[in-house]
Amino acid sequence: MRQQVAVVVHPGFQLLDAAGPTTVFEIAERYRPNTYELILLAPGGGDVESSSGLKLLTRPLRDGPFDTVIISGGEIIRSVEAMDEIVAWLRRAPARRT
Repeated sequence: MRQQVAVVVHPGFQLLDAAGPTTVFEIAERYRPNTYELILLAPGGGDVESSSGLKLLTRPLRDGPFDTVIISGGEIIRSVEAMDEIVAWLRRAPARRT
C-alpha cells in the first residue's frame, strides 16, 4: 500500500522547503516503485507563490489519512491567516502511529 505524503505550502513559503523533501521521496520512489504518493496542499488550493515568486499548483487542504505531513517554512508574517488554517487543519487530523 502506498504511503501518502502531504506537503503543505502557504503564501511566501521557501521553495527549498517544498522541493527538497519532495525530491527525496521522488528518488526513493525510483528505487521502490509504488511506495509513496506525494500530495501538494495549501489553504484554498490553487497557485501558491513562494518567497522567490515561483508558484506551485496545489490542492485544497483535505482530510487524510496521511502517513507523513511536511509543512514548508517561510515568512509566516506574510501568511498568518494561511498558517492559522494549517494549524486548525493539523489539530483536526487524527493521530496515527505506524
